[in-house]
Amino acid sequence: MLVLGVLAAACSAPPKAIVSFGSGKQFVPQVADFLDNTGVDPSVAVTSDGTPYVASFAFLEQLAEGQIAPTRPIGTPSLPSVGLISVKDGIWTRGGIALQANISNVNVPFTPAVEEDLKTMTAANVNGTALVADAQGHLHAAWAADSGIWYADDASGSFSATQILKQTPALTQMGPLGAPSVAVMSDGMAWVAYTVATAAGQVVTAASDVSGSWKSETVATIPLCRGCPQPYRTAVGVLGDGKPLVVYSDGKNVLAATPGKASTKKITWNVVTVESGADGAGLSLSVDPNGDPHVAYYAGTEVHTARSTGGGAWQVAKVADIGTGVNQTGRATGVAAVDATTVYVTWYDPGTDSVGLALGDGSYTAVPTSGTAGGDMPALAATSDGATVYLAWYDEVDQNLNLGTYGDVTGLAIANPSPVPTGPPSVAPPPSQGCTQAKNGTVSVTAQGIAFDTGCVQVPAGAAFTITFDNRDASTQHNIAIYTDSSATTNLFRGALLTGPATTTYKVPALKAGTYYFRCDVHITMNGQFVVK
Repeated sequence: MLVLGVLAAACSAPPKAIVSFGSGKQFVPQVADFLDNTGVDPSVAVTSDGTPYVASFAFLEQLAEGQIAPTRPIGTPSLPSVGLISVKDGIWTRGGIALQANISNVNVPFTPAVEEDLKTMTAANVNGTALVADAQGHLHAAWAADSGIWYADDASGSFSATQILKQTPALTQMGPLGAPSVAVMSDGMAWVAYTVATAAGQVVTAASDVSGSWKSETVATIPLCRGCPQPYRTAVGVLGDGKPLVVYSDGKNVLAATPGKASTKKITWNVVTVESGADGAGLSLSVDPNGDPHVAYYAGTEVHTARSTGGGAWQVAKVADIGTGVNQTGRATGVAAVDATTVYVTWYDPGTDSVGLALGDGSYTAVPTSGTAGGDMPALAATSDGATVYLAWYDEVDQNLNLGTYGDVTGLAIANPSPVPTGPPSVAPPPSQGCTQAKNGTVSVTAQGIAFDTGCVQVPAGAAFTITFDNRDASTQHNIAIYTDSSATTNLFRGALLTGPATTTYKVPALKAGTYYFRCDVHITMNGQFVVK
């Protein structure tokens, strides 16, 4: 049986629901965050106690004319931000890694850093987050924004951020920064790899945190290549011998570099070929417990992996065929090597506009991922024993952050307010552009995907009316309450809580002409205008 822990901001909390998903290993999708435009460029890390954390960019939602912005619950980060979400025992915690500004008298979960330079971030000028957990359970994050390459960790109990590279106007003219990656050595020293466009080409850079001061090394310079994917993605990991490994693409080949002898001025990096003739887009890297690297990437219309055992030659394997589609910006892969023979790979398929998942080692078997349609930018992490795999992706249609769990669903805790995943995730109807009008004294409102299907309702003044309320969210309680204004201090009508899926009829007494406010008392982000005239 599956226990749904319900997290609600209401005076009358809904009861826990017991939902049967059978038994055995299954893929269960959830909506991790549905407020505003969240989930852009996600990354996933799992701490030693098995708790998943998801980092991603979050931005204000672009509203249509007349559409009402949803109320943001107390404690949510200011936007734009680098957000952070975790789920444990069925309870979501939504906070941040870094914010562009503090919110007065509000404590945001995870105690994020505050960096004013982040205020100019948009979904169009950022390029990737990266997240790892060290052996002590501390989180280390990196991201590429319009202002530069950033790093943050919570080793002190709260996040502190450092700008590794400042993006100058001259660099901006050359092109965007490449999506970064981050790795942590056993002594806690962090490495961040990324690419930066210069007049000489794409410079693959590895930066290390040496006693609190960041030192950058040029791994390679990739000559300008017409028609090659820009910018290039890099991946960094720490091998069994304690050395960092940087994997990158020159647009035609996948390459791997390790540091050699250090001179008085710089480190010489030794470069070997992982695979020739592969474009290497969407690179990802995981190091297994033996210290051997596993890489996933695109090779034309295929997804490949490569591994090197004991520092030997790289062995390449095909994971899946992919189609071609218009969305190439969402292409990304993820890889999680639980051990030498248990390797999970995820990727975005532009042909089906969905996210794939496979398990194997040299020979891969597809894992069904129902509910990922319309999703891209996947990221992957697994618990140390491989019992549970967490797959995050961005829902480009609804602009939500999704998190799928692949594991034994017996006893698995899934949290509300995510829609109950009985197949493809529930998709909320698009909000009405204008007010939903009453007809013959009755107005219809639907709740689905933790959202109303309208942000504005209009009824006649001076006459009693009826609200037909359809709650389509399984095992989730909603209601409709009408208040004088958004402060919700003076109630005009409160409908009884209804557990979905179910329909009810609310009889509402006549109201005077005016513009009021309605909401769900369980999920206060579900709200809108209530017009009486």
